[in-house]
Amino acid sequence: MNTRLLHLFVGLCLVFQLHALTTFRNPIIPGFHPDPSICRVGEDYYLVTSSFEWYPGLPIYHSKDLMHWEQIGHVLARPSQLNLKAGLKHSAGLWAPKIRYHEGVFYVICTAQQAGGNFYVTAKSPAGPWSEPVFLKDAPGIDPSLFFDDDGTCWYTGSINGTKNQDRYPNEDRIYIQKLDLQQGKLVGERKVISTGHAVNAPFAEAPHLYKIGKKYLLLVAEGGTWNNHAVTAFMADSVMGPYVPGIANPVLTHRFLGKQADITTVGHADLVQTPEGKWWSVMLGVRPLDGFTMLGRETFLTPVEFQNGWPVFNPGVGRVLSVEKATGIRPHPFPLEPVRDDFDTPELRNCWNFLRTPYTRWFELADGKLMLQLRPESVKEPVNPSLIARRIQHFNFTASAMMHFKPAREGEEAGLILMQNGANHYRLVKQRRHGKDSLLLYKVDKGRQMVMASLPYKDKQVCLWVVAQGKSYRFYVGSQPEKMMALGEAQDATINSSNHAGGFIGPFIGMYASSNGQKSGNKVSFDYFEYKEGAAFPLQVRKHSLHEIAVRDPYIFPDEKTQTYYLYCATRQKADRPNGKHGLKMYKSRDLKTWEGPYMVYESVDSEWADASHGIWAPEMHEYKGKYYLFATFTNEKSPLPQQFPGRPFLHRRATALLVADTPEGPFVPLTGKPHTPADWMSLDGTLYVENGKPYMVFCHEWTQVTDGTMELLPLSEDLYTPEGTPVTMFRAKDASWVQSLDMYKGKEVEGYVTDGCFLHRNANGKLIMLWSSFGPGGYAVSTAVSVSGSIWGPWKHRPSPLYGEHGGHAMLFKTFDGRLIMTLHYPNGGAEPHARFFEMKESDDTLEIVRELDL
Repeated sequence: MNTRLLHLFVGLCLVFQLHALTTFRNPIIPGFHPDPSICRVGEDYYLVTSSFEWYPGLPIYHSKDLMHWEQIGHVLARPSQLNLKAGLKHSAGLWAPKIRYHEGVFYVICTAQQAGGNFYVTAKSPAGPWSEPVFLKDAPGIDPSLFFDDDGTCWYTGSINGTKNQDRYPNEDRIYIQKLDLQQGKLVGERKVISTGHAVNAPFAEAPHLYKIGKKYLLLVAEGGTWNNHAVTAFMADSVMGPYVPGIANPVLTHRFLGKQADITTVGHADLVQTPEGKWWSVMLGVRPLDGFTMLGRETFLTPVEFQNGWPVFNPGVGRVLSVEKATGIRPHPFPLEPVRDDFDTPELRNCWNFLRTPYTRWFELADGKLMLQLRPESVKEPVNPSLIARRIQHFNFTASAMMHFKPAREGEEAGLILMQNGANHYRLVKQRRHGKDSLLLYKVDKGRQMVMASLPYKDKQVCLWVVAQGKSYRFYVGSQPEKMMALGEAQDATINSSNHAGGFIGPFIGMYASSNGQKSGNKVSFDYFEYKEGAAFPLQVRKHSLHEIAVRDPYIFPDEKTQTYYLYCATRQKADRPNGKHGLKMYKSRDLKTWEGPYMVYESVDSEWADASHGIWAPEMHEYKGKYYLFATFTNEKSPLPQQFPGRPFLHRRATALLVADTPEGPFVPLTGKPHTPADWMSLDGTLYVENGKPYMVFCHEWTQVTDGTMELLPLSEDLYTPEGTPVTMFRAKDASWVQSLDMYKGKEVEGYVTDGCFLHRNANGKLIMLWSSFGPGGYAVSTAVSVSGSIWGPWKHRPSPLYGEHGGHAMLFKTFDGRLIMTLHYPNGGAEPHARFFEMKESDDTLEIVRELDL
């Protein structure tokens, strides 16, 4: 078979496979979402998680594919349902809910620790409204669950703890079963202990889940405590009342044997669900530690399950929960993403917002696109319901900001942002009247001890508050406008908000806070917006520029039809833009291509095995794909050498194209995966995206420094862009074009080398597929074109006999203006003077492109 036809056949096969195979990232619900429970009704899945002392209680999520989830509300959303009153301790409240469905009714059963005990609620729709709670007076212990047998009998299982006089070993908890009479709302009949764990010295048996698989009853139990020794064990019985026999392979799921260095720890508290096609999956809680610290709390993960010889096998052939998992046979069903910015333009607060304990009075207001909080005497440092509205922190690296209007009326009044694990461990970035002066203050509260970490006199009523989190550190910024920010203090230790340090079970929250600190007050604070984005985006000094004032290599323009805005992406200049020594990517925006506002930082590099933050990031390309925005960028790590294949060649080191993703063109962008897409032992650069017949591909350059005659490579990608499929296929070599000349000199040394750079794909109006690419020709660095003879990305490729543009400029791309003109942009000059972007109006011919004129911008 012809090689090109074989490549085309393989590409078509991959398209058909997409419906059978996709991947997803764990956790499926990031940030503090522990103790997940799941049920399926038809083709819809519903999931609830614990919420502890936060109100509303028990967030509930909906999915069509188990991978993508949307929050549809809370189970307990009325104060009458949830009595989280003053005095409720940290990490008390709602523990371990279970959701089940039976004969048209949804049931959620849960423990209200220090708030009434075990109870259940019902609803006809999972979105609510849910009933008032039915508390079970004679239901000792925690972690109740419901199971409906074939005859309709409802069985209650729970965990009894605190039975020291009966324990054979410390913390020998007991799983018991009893009938639940739903008409009377109480337990009836015999109560029987059916397990105390799978073995002697298996402590903390809890979170029982009962299922009927065929004719057998399966009991799943959590053991070992909800830290690193957490585990899932399985038991089987012929009768619902037992006896339950432990499985010989117990624990059926745990990461305890991986040690504290594992990427996911604390795995346990599992629940099962079956797809309409008969496949089994499990949700469970787990922790992603960061250098040993639990920075995000317990999160919800997903893994496949098979039944072998009647027993559940979690992730067959792997035996553990993976950070990136394959989902065979599931058709993806993503939901529209929640906006990263809340402009408070909805009648009620969005589902992401929470209160600390139950708000029995309404001390906040949404009006005219603003959120207003009353200043009240209550303080977050006390076990009360303060004037605090917060959301879960869901990422190790994030950026949050808010625009606030506030004038303290008396000494001690404060309002601003808070990042908290609990009242005794948090940061507050607030405006406050202190010692008779209005100031911006950064407070750190560590194990109850409050310290002022930084302060700044500030009289204006309006202030923008900005927080950037990078792993184990927070940085705080303040200013009158987002474009006029300044740092307040040094980087701060974020680990005080880890559960390792602060104690308890929960993860950290961030939000808006106000207090009069013990005094009565009629004062209010208003917020114009609150924004939370994944990724660390540091504020830059934004101003307006002409195109000629912006120094840029490898320019890339993305015209956003939705906002009628042109976005220019480029790499930072280390000394000029990043005094911290780290490289990154920045963005400018314009409505007319003449006046550009920026720069805005959209990504700052972090050190990894394949990238060094102090080394270069090159050639960002922005592509919109399936509702998200992807930056293809080249990363470098000169500290990671590659084998030298030929003596006397340039130093070979790690260079690769990786993908970054964001919800909007303005970012901030975060890595799509934990590794690049190009081969680990290649020096690769300048990746671009091309989609043909619905199939995504990456085209990139295999660098001349490694192979002498540089190549253009084609790499099929999975439908979600997460993974490369197969190995790269060579499209052409630099010397295939007659105009290409050897580089001759590189870093002051004579060297032979034929460059491939800056690939960009464009389909002409007549259907011809054209590639722009760069190399060195008679006039220096140049741009030329190649056309696909077959009309497909698989080629073969016919080259133009001479450069399209050949005078010391290159790395070009094409875009269309909002009035329909086709424009090429490139950087000029390539060496010597500082490069800038030049724009050329283009004309499409039969199988190439021609320059009409340069635009005077």
